[in-house]
Amino acid sequence: MVITMRTVNRWSFAPIISFSLLISSAVTYGADWKFTPSLQVNEDYTNNLELTKENKEDSFITQVRPGFSLSKQGGRVQADIKYGLQHVEYSSDQGSDSNNHQLTGTLKAELVEQHLFVDVDASISQELSSNLAASNGNNLNNASSRTDTTTFSISPYWQQRIGDDTTAGVRLTYSEVNFDDSSTTDTDGIDISFFTDTQSNSGKIHWGVNVDASQSERTASVDDESENISLSVGYRSSAQLDTTLTYGFVDNHVDNPTDSSADSGDFWGLSVNWSPNPRTNINASYNSRLQSVNDYGLSVNYRRKQSTWTVNYTESISSVRQQLLNRLYLVCDSDGSNCDFISDNNPIVSPDQIVIDLNTPIPSIINDRFIQKGLSGNVVISGKKSTYSIGLFAQEREYQTGTSPKETNIGFNLGWNVKLNGRTNFSVLYDRSELDPEGGSKDTFNQINFNLNRNLSPETSISLVANASERTSDDTAREFSEYGVGIALVRNF
Repeated sequence: MVITMRTVNRWSFAPIISFSLLISSAVTYGADWKFTPSLQVNEDYTNNLELTKENKEDSFITQVRPGFSLSKQGGRVQADIKYGLQHVEYSSDQGSDSNNHQLTGTLKAELVEQHLFVDVDASISQELSSNLAASNGNNLNNASSRTDTTTFSISPYWQQRIGDDTTAGVRLTYSEVNFDDSSTTDTDGIDISFFTDTQSNSGKIHWGVNVDASQSERTASVDDESENISLSVGYRSSAQLDTTLTYGFVDNHVDNPTDSSADSGDFWGLSVNWSPNPRTNINASYNSRLQSVNDYGLSVNYRRKQSTWTVNYTESISSVRQQLLNRLYLVCDSDGSNCDFISDNNPIVSPDQIVIDLNTPIPSIINDRFIQKGLSGNVVISGKKSTYSIGLFAQEREYQTGTSPKETNIGFNLGWNVKLNGRTNFSVLYDRSELDPEGGSKDTFNQINFNLNRNLSPETSISLVANASERTSDDTAREFSEYGVGIALVRNF
């Protein structure tokens, strides 16, 4: 099933226009851009279009999706932009035919060699207006429970060498998160940060000063603000072990937080980065006050020849806005080896890499900030023809300014991909998750997906898909089950 969007809101073209202007300038750096038009046609069937417990309605769903990708790697410009315009028609009267826009894009450019840089990210997607709504993971079923979501950020920054060991710089970031749902508050924000550090020097002692101030304005409620200033001093006892001590002041502008460590005041922090061997990296950090720019937790990355093991734990102050603008991925080689955590909304990857999304479902799109604790673990094992993956997550969100209940998400997934021959792949993915809002009904969701893909030529592929999903709940009215099958033809030009 393909993620779709039902309508385009009044902000949807801003990312496209901005990318067009930046690309027209960036192209002057070289002509090694790759532009690939494409056309995708899908025919799907579902036995429960609106994901209801009773009175299920089946439907055939026809999709036609012209699009393109534009990419460049290397040199002073890197870019990865994908856009599609998808037309959807339903055989059932319950479905609403639509034209849907989809966009993911990242551009990173070095405008003045070694000094002036700019990062741009944009996306158009559909998000659940509440994670309590019925969903089977795509935007075709129960589409009325989703809202079109547009994100855009542009971040120019300047850095300057001072002497042999010191780097100083300033970064300015402007960002927007907008929703088509009129009942949901849009935001735009400014973040400015100054930094000075000697992290790149080869000596045993390094230091840094960071000043960060951010504010996001909401269209219909209280703004979000935060300020942070810190001084850090580090000591490299060896090439494998680096310890850094930080002292500073933070104001999260959260009145009466549920956790006293989220209050304003001075703080101290300690981080340890240890690489006992070339295959292992461990990073542990602690801050005495919770923050949005200096979270604390543990990251472990262990590689073997044919497997990668990762664990990641963080605790910080966050919001739906921040989660939509900053996502966490696991980027691996195509055979599942050599995986690394990437904190980038749309990571730029090479053709021989794969991306695994580590994010749990976005919480209800409400005007609130929350203290978030998140744990994820992943194992990717590659064989001669097969790649196996195991992932788990546990996330707790404790809201700070609104009336939403504290909620917990836990789950795991299992995946298997096998290369049947040089042109055919088969994959199976199983997901299980539980959403438990405090004082509410706990939901348990199970889903399994099968996909058979065959390359008919270097430019053309065909896929057969089948899936089944089920939600059980303490509130039986919220339960549903659904299965679907489909076929898709993709042609690149």
